Amino acid sequence: WRTLVTNDDTVVLAGDISWGMDLGEALPDFRFIDGLPGKKIVMKGNHDYWWETMSKMERFFRENSIETIAILHNNAYRVGDISIAGTRGWFYDAHGAHDDKVIAREAGRLRTSIKEAEKLGGEVICTVA
Repeated sequence: WRTLVTNDDTVVLAGDISWGMDLGEALPDFRFIDGLPGKKIVMKGNHDYWWETMSKMERFFRENSIETIAILHNNAYRVGDISIAGTRGWFYDAHGAHDDKVIAREAGRLRTSIKEAEKLGGEVICTVA
């Protein structure tokens, strides 16, 4: 990372960044990531049990001086000439009641994120964690 990423770069981290069960337990991992060069956009992975609402996570980051990490969740970010959209993925071929619910929810979040990216302009790039 330190060899390739500069403070002018932006890196998308596609989830599963901490085994912490809540924000407090994940704080050492956030601090480690925050200390790496570049800006980081974090998406929710299926093992990110620390994940909370956007407002709680943003407040937690402010209170703990986490300054280079942003959360991608029902929103988008403009980086240079591109706008980054995305959501958590799921198994496309799973068809149980729970699976259908997750797929529908994440598809809605992806649509919302893409709309937000389109508002920002630039080429829309989508990522799924």
